[in-house]
Amino acid sequence: MPTLLQLIYKLPLWLTCSTLILLYSFISTLLFLLFARRIHKKFRISDDTNNVISGVLSTIGVLYGLLLGLVSVDNWDNYDDARSLSATEAASISAFYRDVAILHHPKGPALQGDVRNYLRKIITEEFPAYNEGEVPAGSYHLLDAIHRDLVSYLPEGPVELQFYKEAVSHFNRMVELRDLRIDSVAHDGVPVVFWYAIVLGSLVIILVSFFFHMPSFGGHLFLVNCITFFTAVMVFLILAVDNPWRGTISVSPGPYAEVLNRTLPSLAVPEAARGVIDP
Repeated sequence: MPTLLQLIYKLPLWLTCSTLILLYSFISTLLFLLFARRIHKKFRISDDTNNVISGVLSTIGVLYGLLLGLVSVDNWDNYDDARSLSATEAASISAFYRDVAILHHPKGPALQGDVRNYLRKIITEEFPAYNEGEVPAGSYHLLDAIHRDLVSYLPEGPVELQFYKEAVSHFNRMVELRDLRIDSVAHDGVPVVFWYAIVLGSLVIILVSFFFHMPSFGGHLFLVNCITFFTAVMVFLILAVDNPWRGTISVSPGPYAEVLNRTLPSLAVPEAARGVIDP
């Protein structure tokens, strides 16, 4: 059964943003209607308390803003690192393919075919699985087959030996970058404890705004909803870029599809990659 987070990642951004704003607005309006008058009566709220409440809200707002800022910057750094990792891995696969093509390896065509199949699996199986929160391991057998074929070859002459060394180096780099990608998929995302702080902090800011004294009850409700709106937008921003491998704003398999197109210029692009590289 899909979790709430999985369902959220499947929604378009505009729907997620609208739903979050409406949910926050509903909760804040309901709480305001239930508790605002009681708070004013219980704590004897008057014009004189506005300065105190403003200071308290400003202090909370600064601390909460620092939290949101740090989380937002960290999320974007994770996304940028994940995108750079994918591009670097695709480049290493392309370099390995070209090195293998130069060798007089009797299994050269089989090696190149395994590389192409490896790219197809990344594009059509692994990236769609990442968007579902899964980390498939089905491509490792292809890497094992490539490794066995590669080390079974004895280069002929110093020139081919140099290309063979480059091929081995690029293959090791491929494996290293794949492991880094898998680790990134498995561990990226805002930790749960941060989500507790973000959600609870947003509710505290909304509740503190109830303590303001305004002559108009409707005007006070409008002010509370303005604060609620901007708070919900900030929470949405963090949610949208929470995990660089999932959701609408996520790393695409575009670099891998481009490498596959270069190695197979006469064949069609896999269906899963069409939307990534077609203009």
